[in-house]
Amino acid sequence: MIQIFLLSPSLTISSEGGTVKIFVLEEILGGQPFSSQVKLVSTTIQALNRIAKNLGGIYFAFAPEVIPQCSVKTLSLARKQREHVAHYREQPVLPSECPSKRNKLNIEAFQSGSYPITRILFVVVK
Repeated sequence: MIQIFLLSPSLTISSEGGTVKIFVLEEILGGQPFSSQVKLVSTTIQALNRIAKNLGGIYFAFAPEVIPQCSVKTLSLARKQREHVAHYREQPVLPSECPSKRNKLNIEAFQSGSYPITRILFVVVK
């Protein structure tokens, strides 16, 4: 049986700018504003708690922030149909196995750029 439900998007936006403002607003939305249905939250933890309680919850975050946790499922992405890139190194950990066991990030996919949404990060030290 297929279950249909409405998506309930959440988003964290820092007043200092950052990935969401630059990447999502400019590159994905082309400068268009977010829908009024998007619920703004202060932290990733608040967003994950909201998503875990909401069947239609969806959230955009940095992979290292969400991959190790087990309260929500992450989506694999693909540039082309049926060519999904694994964002986990192994099979996802079941919630019943947490916190003694954690999901592991597929670092190679992010470093090689094969994962569809990646950005190069530069650190400047003076």
